[in-house]
Amino acid sequence: MKFLFNIYYLLRGIHGGDFIRSRNVMRKIKVKSGEKVFDAGCGVGLYSLRIAYNGAQVVGGDLSPLFKYSLVFGDAKLTKRLDFIIMDLNCTPIKSESFDKILCV
Repeated sequence: MKFLFNIYYLLRGIHGGDFIRSRNVMRKIKVKSGEKVFDAGCGVGLYSLRIAYNGAQVVGGDLSPLFKYSLVFGDAKLTKRLDFIIMDLNCTPIKSESFDKILCV
């Protein structure tokens, strides 16, 4: 997973605030194993991977198909807990109350 973080920050440019924000977001959402989490606007799937690492089932949605790199670089065990869909958040195909938590960063 560390490799994915490195690729992400190289492609995006390194911003120290991103590391701090990522750590703070993960602390605040307090994901428990077995929870269902929707990562709205997931981008490359950085948070989706971290949430799956904590044992949750994750669905990430974004207009950009960049999340496919998370599936390539992520651990095979993690990718079993991940699903990604190309979608516009204005027209969400997600049913109401189908997730325990929703993340939109």
